[in-house]
Amino acid sequence: MHVALMGFRDQVSPRLDCSLYVVLATIEHRSVLSASAADVHRLRDSDFLDFFRIHHVDTVVCGGIAPVERQRLEELQIRVIWGVVGPVSAALFALAEGRLTSGQVLSGPGDDKHHEDSTGGSGDSEPHSCSGKAL
Repeated sequence: MHVALMGFRDQVSPRLDCSLYVVLATIEHRSVLSASAADVHRLRDSDFLDFFRIHHVDTVVCGGIAPVERQRLEELQIRVIWGVVGPVSAALFALAEGRLTSGQVLSGPGDDKHHEDSTGGSGDSEPHSCSGKAL
């Protein structure tokens, strides 16, 4: 599995379009075989699709994501695990173990807490600022 974990500081990015970097990882047999970070803070929304295709990504992990973007990724056969909150490292660990789900809240490796998005929305219902993203 080739995954892209969208990051903002040391956390899963609150929204796909607020990501400062991405951790590209290869996971097989519940083990992380490789992982590297790439700067994506200057990518526009449409550029993410090309970036994921170039890097053969089949799974994207992020916080909120616009429904149209999620649909585009799914049309490309890219699985989207969204609404994830917590450290990127914890998300990678949970994904490798096969237990990361949409809406999950993580505080560290081995954490099994979950978050239910009662709004039914993108997991992005609270106002926030993406002040760390270059415009």
